[in-house]
Amino acid sequence: RFALVMENEDRPGYITEKIVNAYLGGSIPIYYGTRQVFDIFNPKSFVFYDKNDPGPALAQIHFLETNPVAYQAMLDEPILANGRNTI
Repeated sequence: RFALVMENEDRPGYITEKIVNAYLGGSIPIYYGTRQVFDIFNPKSFVFYDKNDPGPALAQIHFLETNPVAYQAMLDEPILANGRNTI
C-alpha cells in the first residue's frame, strides 16, 4: 500500500529512481529527501516525510489508511507535477 522511499541524503537535486520504483509497484511513496521532488512529481501523489517535522506525514498516512476513498484518489493522481511539461 505504501513504500518507504528514503534517499541516502537530503541534498539539492539528489532524486534517485527510488520514488519511481514505488510508483511502478503500485504503492503510494512516503518520500524523504530534497524538496525539489515537488518540481518533478505531483505532491498529491505521494507523502513527503520531513524528519524535522514528521507529524504532517504521519497524520496523512493515518488518514489515507483509514479512508479507502482518499487512498484510491491519491493512487489515481497523475505522477508528474506538470504532466508532459515536467520532462
